[in-house]
Amino acid sequence: MNTQDAPLPGGLMMNCRRYTAMIAWYRELLQAEVLHRDAMQCWLRSPRGWTLVLLDTQQAERPREIAGLDGLALQYERFEALSDAYAALAERGILPQHALKNGFVTTLMYRDPDGNRVSLRYLLPADTRGPAPYSLIGDEFEPAELFEVSS
Repeated sequence: MNTQDAPLPGGLMMNCRRYTAMIAWYRELLQAEVLHRDAMQCWLRSPRGWTLVLLDTQQAERPREIAGLDGLALQYERFEALSDAYAALAERGILPQHALKNGFVTTLMYRDPDGNRVSLRYLLPADTRGPAPYSLIGDEFEPAELFEVSS
């Protein structure tokens, strides 16, 4: 196979019950542009170039609980970027349901308008992590206390 024919890293497809709300929510979260939108699907492209395809399940009779993604995990390269994302979402009244730290990863767990899990994460570089072992889940914390949010 010619390497030019190899698939490009694309993105994810997600079924949605609240199609319009999901488009708005993910556009804000990902700071994404709409590549295509019709009654059945919306293609969003993040500034980093990957794509999220939202499919309106109201157009097809199937339960919301069908097999598929458990949720999205978005990783930030810098702790400050995770902090900025938290502040921007909190400013719009979007707060995490859980916030966990386990020594090498800080995770903010959200729910999108359809109830899907979305985790925002910062992973410490390997050379800056404390000694193992780490708690698998981690300890809950209050994000407003960790992230300096200006009012």
